[in-house]
Amino acid sequence: MERNDVIVAYGMDAAAMAREVLRAARIEELIGRRDARIAFKPNLVTAAAAELRDRIAAALHARLAQQPNNRHLRRNATLVYQAQICTIDA
Repeated sequence: MERNDVIVAYGMDAAAMAREVLRAARIEELIGRRDARIAFKPNLVTAAAAELRDRIAAALHARLAQQPNNRHLRRNATLVYQAQICTIDA
């Protein structure tokens, strides 16, 4: 592990991801060295934008089932998967 290296882990189990990152950093090699500086900063990202996209898509498809000839709904039901959807966390 070199200075300022960043290790990224993905998943749903925070404890398992922490273990994975610590193994990848070979942290056991640094423990005990007086000159070693170790920082562990998890950056947890929520799936809010993906969940919002799924809810919008579900609503569009539900309306499309009621109005199958609506070209506007059909087009947006297709385009929702390409849309840039973001959320803001407080």
